[in-house]
Amino acid sequence: WGGCGVTIGWLAFQDLTIKQKLLDVQYFGTACPSRASELQAIMTLRASERILEKNLAIIRRNLALLDQFMERYCDLFDWVRPKAGAIAFVRFKGPCSSEELGRLLAEAGIFMKPAYCF
Repeated sequence: WGGCGVTIGWLAFQDLTIKQKLLDVQYFGTACPSRASELQAIMTLRASERILEKNLAIIRRNLALLDQFMERYCDLFDWVRPKAGAIAFVRFKGPCSSEELGRLLAEAGIFMKPAYCF
């Protein structure tokens, strides 16, 4: 949904050993979320249809643009096209490092994370 700041989530398990493993590595130190987070989560869920409709339209439009870009510049980039969601993994094959590419893109107002972040 893209509900920034909402710190509420639910997990359902058939295998409770997975639950314990997650608790062991991801303990947030709180027994319950804040009331503000609860209210924000309720508002987000109530507006789900509108939020998802808007976000999916943005994703579809941007993916179409990225499809065109990747086709046009296939000599410089490889990628794994998303099957669901909004995250694509793009590999730069060009003449400079991913750090240099990141700097050039940032100067042009385009955000990316270089390979060493993954």
